[in-house]
Amino acid sequence: MRVLVEWGDHRTPLRYTVQGSNLGQASSVLRARGHQAGLFSWHVAYHLYCAHRPTVTRIKFSPTSSILMPTWPQYRIQPRLCQEEWDSIWNALMRHEVGHADLFESRLDALVAHLAHEPPMNSSKCRLYIDYQLNDIKKRERQYDINTSHGSRGVDITISRDCVGPT
Repeated sequence: MRVLVEWGDHRTPLRYTVQGSNLGQASSVLRARGHQAGLFSWHVAYHLYCAHRPTVTRIKFSPTSSILMPTWPQYRIQPRLCQEEWDSIWNALMRHEVGHADLFESRLDALVAHLAHEPPMNSSKCRLYIDYQLNDIKKRERQYDINTSHGSRGVDITISRDCVGPT
């Protein structure tokens, strides 16, 4: 079967602003967001083309994805130590979200490769198979979060007293 993938936005960087005059305040904002401090999002639209109804002979996937990450306007005026600690937090978040992106893309590639080797099939069967595989990606992402404790496993981030500000 012929399978076409036309990416829309791909790993589009999105930002949200974190308020706080010091790293202690900024990190409190991140903690309040919980598992949403960084966020990988994706969507896959697809269209089935039938040469002879109801047999699918061609599929077009239109995936999009983005990574939402924090930006801290007070970063530039912080002492170097506090900037380095923010960078550690930000890099740990980004590594985790890139892991989600890699998982999504590898599973989508596997789905496309599988379908490309299939003969034409019934449209209902094809739609069920694709939807099942897309739901499987979501399940694998949830398992990835469990396995990595939402990116915190193996990450030791401390905030120095000098970066916390007055208590």
